[in-house]
Amino acid sequence: MKALKLAVLAVILIMTFTACESNNQDVNSVLSPTMGTASALPMATPEPTKVPMTPDMPASIGLYYKDRDDRVRRLVDDSFVSFWQEQQDIECFEVFLTREKEVPWGTYQNVWRQFYSYDSCKIGYYLKVLFTDNTEKTIKILKPEDTKSLWEYLEIYIYDDVNQTPGQWYSHLEEDDYTKETICSSIKLTPGAKIDQISSMELAAFTYKDMSYFTEEGDFLGHISTVIKVLNKARQGD
Repeated sequence: MKALKLAVLAVILIMTFTACESNNQDVNSVLSPTMGTASALPMATPEPTKVPMTPDMPASIGLYYKDRDDRVRRLVDDSFVSFWQEQQDIECFEVFLTREKEVPWGTYQNVWRQFYSYDSCKIGYYLKVLFTDNTEKTIKILKPEDTKSLWEYLEIYIYDDVNQTPGQWYSHLEEDDYTKETICSSIKLTPGAKIDQISSMELAAFTYKDMSYFTEEGDFLGHISTVIKVLNKARQGD
């Protein structure tokens, strides 16, 4: 009986030692992948640090379209569907710093200031285009010069509706119009000659202060953004 107990104890000690050795190897392989072990895992790439939120920046953002029948601006919560025809505007999407389902029809400058009264906020966009051959292209739009790369497929116009005299007519922004005070508060999408080669689009709007809100690759490091799908009604049965 004593010999049996000693044998059992020896087996337990061997199993315990082996388990400890195996666990330590696994941990060391993960924590120190440069040690040269075949089972070492690659180190995860650190996520870029987000820009801290500040009290002078808005807490929300929405893309709106004008419902001309009811004379109200409506939030695009998920997708905007319409027929696409060359040189017929898809829509001019307006940005307001809120997520209310409806905002008033009134003068843009007055409605804007109902939700935001600081001067530090800028607005930018990402537009991702999916082509019918399953390729895609994403562009970042901060200035008028960023709108030209898709021109034969899609004409893109941006406007500063905030810094205008109420009641006066104004046009889209050109390169010479852009200053440090410019706020690109709306974006118009108009089909070009090759619009039939675009399957669908995604439009994102976001708030930022300066270029510290982006990585070197152009990725957004801020917190406040919204994304909608822009869809061709003629393709919804595809």
